[in-house]
Amino acid sequence: MKRRNVTLVAGLIALIAVAATSWWAGTTVQSPDQAAARAAPPEPLAVTATVERRVLSATVITRADVLPAGSVDIVGPTMDTALGGPGVVTGVFVTRGDEVGAGARLVEVSCRPVFVFAGATPVYRAMRPGVSGPDIAQLQAGLNVTGCDAGDSAEFDEATKACVDQLYTNAGYQAERNSPTEAADITAAQAAVVDAEDALAVAELSLWNAALPPPGSAVAAAESAVNDAQRALDAATAAGEDTGPAREALGVARASRAELTAAPDTALEQLAVEQQERAVDRARQALSEVEAAAGPVVLFGEIVFVAELPARIDAINATVGQSPSADTSNRPLVVVSSRDLRAHISIPQTDRGLVQDGTIVELLYEATGETIKGTVVSVGDELESSATSAIPSYPATVDAEFPADWSGLNLRATLTSARTEGEVLVVPLAAVTSSTNGQTRVQVHRDDATLVTVDVITGLVADGFVEVEPVGEARLDAGDRVVVG
Repeated sequence: MKRRNVTLVAGLIALIAVAATSWWAGTTVQSPDQAAARAAPPEPLAVTATVERRVLSATVITRADVLPAGSVDIVGPTMDTALGGPGVVTGVFVTRGDEVGAGARLVEVSCRPVFVFAGATPVYRAMRPGVSGPDIAQLQAGLNVTGCDAGDSAEFDEATKACVDQLYTNAGYQAERNSPTEAADITAAQAAVVDAEDALAVAELSLWNAALPPPGSAVAAAESAVNDAQRALDAATAAGEDTGPAREALGVARASRAELTAAPDTALEQLAVEQQERAVDRARQALSEVEAAAGPVVLFGEIVFVAELPARIDAINATVGQSPSADTSNRPLVVVSSRDLRAHISIPQTDRGLVQDGTIVELLYEATGETIKGTVVSVGDELESSATSAIPSYPATVDAEFPADWSGLNLRATLTSARTEGEVLVVPLAAVTSSTNGQTRVQVHRDDATLVTVDVITGLVADGFVEVEPVGEARLDAGDRVVVG
């Protein structure tokens, strides 16, 4: 038994020795061809990508904020600090979502109203009698819409005064007056006109009296005196008497008659009339100026203009009893916005060339999956920094038929600037190279590991891919592998 074990161990050792010898020979002994192959560098492996057939489109994906096309912050009318400082909200007459038209009353601050009218020019001053400008033209147009004929003179004239008074009266208010003493001023100016006209009447009466002819009896007496003097002269001459006294008496009689029948001298009376006429003109002009300046005045903030009406109430921050100045957040009392909505988007600087006016935009409300189509209507010229990207962006505006309840939403915006008409062959941009003569080409990696150069014509480039079409009889099919590196 012992001998048998020894034999078995010896056989095992011999077997191990043979295996070791074979391994050594296999790893160290080789043919010349094997040696050359081992010495050569390994064949490079081509990096390839698959040729695809699909619709190719150039797209930009960004975010869109839906906001009103225009809005106005209502901060309340100007208050006289001597009468209570910045005022207190005493009435709120609208709620969020309301639509308002011309002449609508929004809020009331210290019992002073705020009305809304349509107009592109914002309120920049108090509107008072005698002033003119685009704001007055807008006021007149708004008053006309309410049914009161204020005209279209663009001047705060008598018709405008009447309509402003009517606007305030119909709403239960009295419009502020242009001057606290205007009633007394008008009365005084009217009295001055009456006094000047009375003085003119007296002067005219004096002129009339001065221009009256002498009484007939006086003329007859003067004529008789001349005749008597003439007869006395004739008698003295016939009697051969001294005619000197008679001739002197006749001269006096004739002079008296001439003075009596001559045209009256009314120069002084005429001058007095002309002076009084000028005084009347001045008094009347002064009255016209006082009357023109008198009337209702629209205090700054009691009427506001929005771009178009009807408009929508977007926010209500006013509460009765609130002092506008006590709101440390500086929020407006009311925000009035146009009903038209616009989407505001940012175009990364790197994608600016893909977007122009008219570019189609798909807007997705991710919470519901709803989508609508829009169009880019303007792209800004100046870059803006982005809070979400290191790449600066251009602001752009998108117009679409937005649902009213989309105001204030943030949407996903997909802009398609170019698109193939159907499915085309596309390859990665890295697969296309150019020859020295400018011919574009790709290298196709066949199944047998051979590389075939195929000349192609390139088309639309988008999202890292390019549309290609093989030239002539060359073949390039979807599923082929092209070298990209």
